[in-house]
Amino acid sequence: MIPVLSVGLLQSSTILYLAAFIALTFVLILIPALMVPGARAEKVTKAVTCYLIQSIGMLLIGLSVVQIIYGLVTMTLPSLQTLSAILLVLVVGLGLVVHASRVLFDTVDEASETVPRLVFSHTLEVLGVVIAVVAGLSLVLTFILRQNFSGWEMPATMLLIGILLALSASVHVFSRNMKAARKSKKK
Repeated sequence: MIPVLSVGLLQSSTILYLAAFIALTFVLILIPALMVPGARAEKVTKAVTCYLIQSIGMLLIGLSVVQIIYGLVTMTLPSLQTLSAILLVLVVGLGLVVHASRVLFDTVDEASETVPRLVFSHTLEVLGVVIAVVAGLSLVLTFILRQNFSGWEMPATMLLIGILLALSASVHVFSRNMKAARKSKKK
């Protein structure tokens, strides 16, 4: 296992780029979100914050799920310490997603959440499709070029996760948009 400090994640330039990315994300989503009738700036920034926290949680969940599914596909069990670490990362990711979802549901109105939700959901959908296409191509090209399926486990795992991510994001967007459409028809 590689320690975080030796990877260089906590270098000053990395932290500076991360801060600039987060600020740019807020600005790029805040501008169109404020054009929605009824949207308020503090609620839009709360929604963007919640979706960024959900993204971090989903990244942690993804890291742990890849390891778990890969272990299931290859029928190898990690050591108890490794399994405990994977489960800890999974639980922390789930906690972040649940907490951010709860804060979003309790404090942000529909008008302020619309644009951040669409950006978040469609980004996940595109990311899932990209992962699934690259993993599928990797599987097919490996078989065509090598005439065997050695090393199929990781591309198959990523293909499953990409399909799941793409489908779950599109179902989430569809269900939320249908609720919003029904609310607007009642008015």
